[in-house]
Amino acid sequence: MRALVDSGSLLWRARMSRNWTGRVPVDGVLDAVARDLVERPSTAFTALHGAFALAAAGDLPALRRLRAHAAGADPVQREVVVPLCGALEAVLEEEWATAARELRALLPSLRRVGGSAAQREIVEETLLYALVEAGHSDTARHLLEQRLDRRASPLDRRRLAGLSH
Repeated sequence: MRALVDSGSLLWRARMSRNWTGRVPVDGVLDAVARDLVERPSTAFTALHGAFALAAAGDLPALRRLRAHAAGADPVQREVVVPLCGALEAVLEEEWATAARELRALLPSLRRVGGSAAQREIVEETLLYALVEAGHSDTARHLLEQRLDRRASPLDRRRLAGLSH
């Protein structure tokens, strides 16, 4: 479980923050956990991290299976994980505007999945990536400024400086 939550999400975050290029080596993480834990999790917290590991692997069919499972699970999975899976599918399919819209809509409900703010921040990382890819640098700049108001981050300062004005 720890491999899924910590390693899978960290690898996705590295890709979304452009600190990893090429294929993300997430296969070892997915091999370390039971497939049912990833595709049919009992909690929204596990589902959130499973979704990011599957996205890191580029496994659209498994992401869709997780989405289908979450649609029939508890309210938090239905209301948070289902749209998250849809947003991650849009990222993998490079439908940037759709991904950004869906990820932004998720931000207010993320606390419902549990875990730490840092563990949930991966959704913002993905949103920033989608915004930049969609050509919405003003919106990405605003989000980065909000994050920097919350906490210091050399990475976010570099990202902000790198956005065209």
